[in-house]
This record gives sequence, C-alpha cells and structure tokens, in this order.
Amino acid sequence: MGIDSPKTTYAEATLVAIARHGIVTWSAARSAGLTQEVIRHRVATGFLVREGRGTYRLAGVERCGRTAETAALAITEGRALGLWSANSAHGLSNGIPASLVHVVVDHRRRPRAGSWYRVHRARRLAEDEIHRRDGRPVTTVPRTLRDFAACLPATDWADGHLVRWTEEAIIQNQLTIARLEDAIARETAPNVRARLARVLDYHRGSDPAVFRSVGEAWLRDLIERLGLPMPRFNCRAAGGILSEADAYWEDVPLIVEFDGFAYHHTRTKHDRDRRRDRVALRHGIPTMRITKTDFEEDLPALERDIEQLVLGGMIRP
Repeated sequence: MGIDSPKTTYAEATLVAIARHGIVTWSAARSAGLTQEVIRHRVATGFLVREGRGTYRLAGVERCGRTAETAALAITEGRALGLWSANSAHGLSNGIPASLVHVVVDHRRRPRAGSWYRVHRARRLAEDEIHRRDGRPVTTVPRTLRDFAACLPATDWADGHLVRWTEEAIIQNQLTIARLEDAIARETAPNVRARLARVLDYHRGSDPAVFRSVGEAWLRDLIERLGLPMPRFNCRAAGGILSEADAYWEDVPLIVEFDGFAYHHTRTKHDRDRRRDRVALRHGIPTMRITKTDFEEDLPALERDIEQLVLGGMIRP
C-alpha cells in the first residue's frame, strides 16, 4: 500500500489526533482502531520514533518539556512526576526544568532505566499525595518535600536546601506549617521523619542552627548586583546588645528583618519584634522589615528602597 493512499493518510491523521504532547501510546492507538502493523510501518518509514515499551514520538517533535514528561510517564507507567520534575511543575526554585524527567512508580514495578529519565519506586504513595498540575500528575508539595528528605545526602548543604525549599514553598502559599506537621505524622521511615522534624523545628523558630533563608539569599544577590557593601548576616547588632538580626549594616546603620514566613505570624512574635525595633532605634539603628507581600507585589520598589537606604547612610555627613 502506498504512503499516499487514503488509508495511509487516515492512519497518520489518526496518530496525530491521538498524540498527547507529540507522544502516542500503543493502548491509545489500539483504542483508535489501529493495528501493530500500522505502527511498525510508521516506525519503519520514520513517521514515528520509538521511545520505549509501547510508546512512540511523532517525527519532528523534540523530546523535551511536556513531550519528555508524557513519554517517561507512559514508558514507566508512572503514577506521577516527582522530585525535581515536581519542583519545576510547582514553580519552585524558579521553576527551572530538571535536566532529567523524574517519575514516581509503584514499588512493585521495575521499569527499565532510561538515559533521559529517572525512576523512583515508592512503597506508599496515597491518592491525596498526587494532584494534576496543568493536566499532568504531580506529587504534592508536602510529598515532594518528603521525597527530597529521603533521597538527598545527610549533609549540612542538603539540610540547608530543604529549609530554603520549604521557605520558598511557604512564601508562595504552597505549603503551611500544618501541612508540614501532617506530612511528619504520616511518615513511617524514622530517618525521614527525623529530618522533616528538624525542618519543622527551624520554621517554628526552635532550631538553634543558622540557615540562610530565601530572603537572605535574595538580599545577598541584590547587594552583589548593585555593588553595595555587604551586610553581616545573622548577627547581633549594636555591639551584641540587640538580639540576632537577619542582616545588619554597622556603618549605615540599618537592620533588615524578613517577616514573610509562617512562624512570624503570631501575636507574641509580632509584639516581641516591635519591642526590639524600639530598642534598636534608641541606639540609632532603624529597622526595615520585609514581608511576603513585599516580595509578591512590588519587588522592584523594594530593591530601590534598600539601595536608597544603604546609599543614604553611606553618604550622610
């Protein structure tokens, strides 16, 4: 049968119609009335490219983005995108796409590994730990945090990453302290549970370890970009008289505090912060408090304010 025959044209049109993000599965082709012979012929002629077991990509469609995600889920029969792929889908860490597609599958499945996707077998993955994001199944933010806690190495760098990641999720209203507590309550692996508990302790303000917050990392980048003098981070101002400040310019002088996270939203914390601001002012040190709303609604104005306050203090006679 010639490639230009009506029947051939209909088969190819059907393949294009049933493709999702350029990916065709054998089950979808069979449901559309196509046969294995039709699929094999289109592979032989270059109309389809075989990606894996029962999964094909339309020629001319690059394997990237949604196409790669759809193919990886089909090949592995994965339940959801997870870890770094879920991170990207949720828009966390600036939504940077992962170099590999990360798929979470049932622990009983042992799909063949691929060079462009990674498989993570999960013994327990409840239905409420998966939701659809832009039409694709993705592990929820608390479940993604749990999986990061399980797979990242036990190092200070990794623990700091978990803290910054959760702060970013809290800033974006994708995670709350209550949901983090629920994730810990349902966790059965002792090492993962302990690691999540340390993250929770930090967000409650009870962990003595010092981590650079999302806000502090942003401020450091801003100061470097503007060429301004770098403040001291997580230090005691006024010769140690005041309690620890998030950032402090001694020569300006100026204190910057970040109040955008969940553990600042209590009346006791609010009152204590205001008392500290008054004490700092008595020592001639004003305090600038940056909230979650500042980040979300007018970041350019916030950057200009910091530049003007720091420069104003530097050139003051």
